[in-house]
This record gives sequence, structure tokens and C-alpha cells, in this order.
Amino acid sequence: AEPAPVKKKTAPPETAAGPYKTGTFQYRLWEGKLFPVPSDKVGDFYSDCSYAVFEKIDDAHTIIYIWHGKESPLKKDSTSVERSIASAGLIPAPVVYECIHQGTEPAFFRALFVVDQQPSMIIKSGGEDEGK
Repeated sequence: AEPAPVKKKTAPPETAAGPYKTGTFQYRLWEGKLFPVPSDKVGDFYSDCSYAVFEKIDDAHTIIYIWHGKESPLKKDSTSVERSIASAGLIPAPVVYECIHQGTEPAFFRALFVVDQQPSMIIKSGGEDEGK
């Protein structure tokens, strides 16, 4: 069954109290829509998908990392990804976008996905069956 897309004009849900850095949440992009990644799957990425990862720095500052897998059909079109985020009403002001491609993840991005001081970012081949 296809998951319900994020409703328009909603703020990103706060990640439930857990092992991840406060204010980090992840959405999978599919056919112009954003699908929230469950908190227990934050840090899991699929090579044929693109994701928006929000890092809330404080109430006034957010960084949105757009991660593209090697086989993602959106990897050359970050503008359409930004439009999907905007149409879902998820852009806080001000916002900084950072585009990241599979295999080039900087340390500061990987550090968002650390559990008990262990790296927990996982990149899986292929894609998720949900929403396809």
C-alpha cells in the first residue's frame, strides 16, 4: 500500500525522542511528493531514490540536505526537489539547501546519523517498494 504523502502546509514532524540528533527528520521523494521516513528508518537510504533531510539548527535556521542515490531519476534535477518541498509547505525561513550525491557524503552529513557513537547511515541498492 502506498503511504500517504505529507499534507500541505504542515511543518516537518519532530523526530521522536531517540538516538538521532534533535531536529533531524527525513523524507523520501517520489513522483513529486514527500513521504516521511519512519523514525526507526532515519539514516536508511536507497540508491534509486532521493531524500530531503531536514536539520533544524534552532527555531530560526534549518538546513535541507537533498540526497540523491546513484540511480535516482531526480539526481540531475534538484530544482524539482526544491519545488516538491515548497509545495508541501515544508520550507521554514530562512533555509539553506545542500545537495549531496551518493558516494560524496561529507562527514558533517554522515554525523547526523550516529547512534551510540556508531555510524548508522545505511545505503541500500535498489529502492523501496512503498509508493511504487
